Amino acid sequence: MRLIGLSVRNLASRPLRSGLTALGVGIAVGSLIALVGSSRGFENAWVRSLAERGTDMIAVRRGTFDPLSASVDGSLGDQLRRVEGVGAVAGELVNLLVAEPDHWLVASGWERAEYLWKTVSLRAGAMPGPEQPRGVVLGETVAEGLHKSVGDALRLEERDFVVTGISKSAGALNRNALIMPIEAMQEMMDRPGKVTVFNLRLSCEGDSARVAQLKGKLAAAFPSLRFDETREVADHDQTLRFLRATAWSASAIAVLMATLVTLNTLMMSVGERTRDIGILSAVGWPAARILRMILIEGMLIALLGSALGTLMGLGVLRVIAHLPLLRGLVEPVVGARLILEVSGAALLIGVAGSLYPAWRAVRLNPVDALRHE
Repeated sequence: MRLIGLSVRNLASRPLRSGLTALGVGIAVGSLIALVGSSRGFENAWVRSLAERGTDMIAVRRGTFDPLSASVDGSLGDQLRRVEGVGAVAGELVNLLVAEPDHWLVASGWERAEYLWKTVSLRAGAMPGPEQPRGVVLGETVAEGLHKSVGDALRLEERDFVVTGISKSAGALNRNALIMPIEAMQEMMDRPGKVTVFNLRLSCEGDSARVAQLKGKLAAAFPSLRFDETREVADHDQTLRFLRATAWSASAIAVLMATLVTLNTLMMSVGERTRDIGILSAVGWPAARILRMILIEGMLIALLGSALGTLMGLGVLRVIAHLPLLRGLVEPVVGARLILEVSGAALLIGVAGSLYPAWRAVRLNPVDALRHE
């Protein structure tokens, strides 16, 4: 306990330097939480959206980096429906659009006769009927953001639409989505007869062995398509994998910089306390005890930085989730595992940044250190 108290006093004797170093560690920790949390937020929003629709498996064009930029022939849906084990198939055309005024949203075109429409819960209005080819259903959050209600006109891609319904949903992505008949979406995007993704409901859902067998059968029968179970979407989507890798790469750079800042601070501290360390050696302190003192100082800085960084990271995540350009696309996920990972990274920063200064301290010759001015 006395050793920890001495370490605390050493840091407290230089509050500005110690505080700025802890802030540097906090920025690294906050960046890690914000970047990784945002990356997982994209994944969570998409997977939750599919789960709310009751989709068991999706099919997209094989070999594409971004599924939204690719399309497949909608007639493949009829062939998929004939495969034993496939209960229902719903073609969907998806794109990111800008609605008035400069409001990003996810727009989806759905085939009229398919199951997707039955999964939507309406807060007001109704689904667009055959007599409303340009009718749309808005998620409740985007409807509030655009100040739209049932019966209002909506301008999209230089075309006029009418809001026939307002949907309610638990997931952020679906609350910020727009749904329309697929024919209107195909016309607007100039992709007649095309879909972005096929949503599949399986009659063998819940039987992992049969699902795996069916997946292999589908992959062999449709070599141009890639089939992913809903729970696998985040792992196999190239865009999400790229975002995840970018987040961890940027975080690694921030962690390295924080380690160097910690090392620099402790090196200066050891240099300024050369005579003090010499006195400790002269009165009988073993090298291991001096080493522990410096390591504890580094870990205390890391712990303080971890606490600051966690608060900053959670605050930044909250801001990101409510940015107009990202609202609905990110559903931040910060669980116990991420907090533990971040805390571990912070302690690693503290230990790594204090190892060399601690080694320098224990190598000091007591006689030379006592002569140091």
